[in-house]
Amino acid sequence: MVYDGIKYKGVPLKYDIVKDLVVVLDTNTHIPFTLISDKVSEFWLLEHHFIFLRGENDKLNVNGFYDLLNDGEVKFFVKRVKTINTSSSSFSAFEKLFFERVFYLVEKDQVRHFVTSKSGFLSLFKESKNAIKDYLKKNKIDYNDDKELYMKKAIIYYENLK
Repeated sequence: MVYDGIKYKGVPLKYDIVKDLVVVLDTNTHIPFTLISDKVSEFWLLEHHFIFLRGENDKLNVNGFYDLLNDGEVKFFVKRVKTINTSSSSFSAFEKLFFERVFYLVEKDQVRHFVTSKSGFLSLFKESKNAIKDYLKKNKIDYNDDKELYMKKAIIYYENLK
């Protein structure tokens, strides 16, 4: 974890995906506390590398922690958001329903783009669009089956074309 510009190793932490917060355990008191998100620039959890993105320099509202899936010339981020809806039912005092949404963010030529469709994603790679489509089709990677895999493989292939 990198907090306030200092790298810390071996710090036990959890990621609260609902609140988008990093929680650490005080090793002396064993009391969990949340860190100031703006000061956590990155952390690693379960083989995932999370980066705190800010929307200061662009018009996108991107503030929060994103899973970095490709850190090359083209950066590929995934933001998983869970929300909890509580409702009362006849079976229990209350029932919690979890909803998950996934956002895809591609940073190419230092410009960030939210990806909401296959065509929108491919339009970011105009000059190589057909080669990327052919590669993915040949390898039987379908956007509708696994969007994350599709985009990650396409980006890696694109970077190898150069």
